[in-house]
Amino acid sequence: MVEIDMSRESVNKIESSLSSMRGDKLHAAIGSAAARAASSARTVGKKSVRQIYTVKPAAIKSSISIKRIPQGAVLRVVGYRLSAKNYKATKRKKGIFVSVKKGSGDIVPRSFSYGDKFMRRKGAARFPIKGITSPAVPQLFGNAAVREEMAKEAMKKYEERLRHEVGRIMGG
Repeated sequence: MVEIDMSRESVNKIESSLSSMRGDKLHAAIGSAAARAASSARTVGKKSVRQIYTVKPAAIKSSISIKRIPQGAVLRVVGYRLSAKNYKATKRKKGIFVSVKKGSGDIVPRSFSYGDKFMRRKGAARFPIKGITSPAVPQLFGNAAVREEMAKEAMKKYEERLRHEVGRIMGG
């Protein structure tokens, strides 16, 4: 969860300029600014995740949604564990090499390629076999560095867009 904390002086400036506005216009301005801040946080979050992890962009994009609510906007990151195909995974002589974080990785023990899927044997026996999975996108966004970067950018964009929306509604 990314929270936006506003500085006290910026809150005072916004409150003074908003005191003359009606409630519905005020909520519209806050909602538009929050939606834009969420969109900006999503972009920064995707870039931050891709700097740390080897996940493919399509896997990230399909897991993130922004929903507008009366008090602002909600940025949701949902999803299940991803296949190793969504990360840097290659077939080698000794098995499947999977790298989740940039600069690291290893061969999965008792792994093999079956068509276009990467599989591994669960035990010493030939069966059962299971697909090779990697962390889900919400786990990637749970990284403290990613969350911090998103919160910082969202706060900056929220203040900027709220000033813009208030100025637009007031006619200037």
